[in-house]
Amino acid sequence: MKRFARITIIYGIFASIINFLLILFLIYNVIVATTNDPEVVVLGVVSTFLAFLYLILIIIPSFIGGWGILRRKVWARNLLIITSSIRLINFPFGTLFGSYALWTLLNDNNKTYFSGFEAG
Repeated sequence: MKRFARITIIYGIFASIINFLLILFLIYNVIVATTNDPEVVVLGVVSTFLAFLYLILIIIPSFIGGWGILRRKVWARNLLIITSSIRLINFPFGTLFGSYALWTLLNDNNKTYFSGFEAG
């Protein structure tokens, strides 16, 4: 389970870096497109907002959940089940990682990892 938590944190770091670079690229395109086409500006703003929303709703909670799993917190398991279910939509890497995360988190053998620890 600790290996899974570390993989989750590493995946969160790489996804954050890629998402941050995507946001910078989209902002740059919006700045360049402001002189040319207003429709491209709207598309760039919406794309930037969606990338930022993905960062807030999926990547950051996954990073926090990985940290919580290392600390044997039950809430972290529940948080990662939710974010992994949402991540299944992100083909191909999100689907692979999301299915692996769900398989790991819902495995009966891993429930003993949290036994004897408080829920908070």
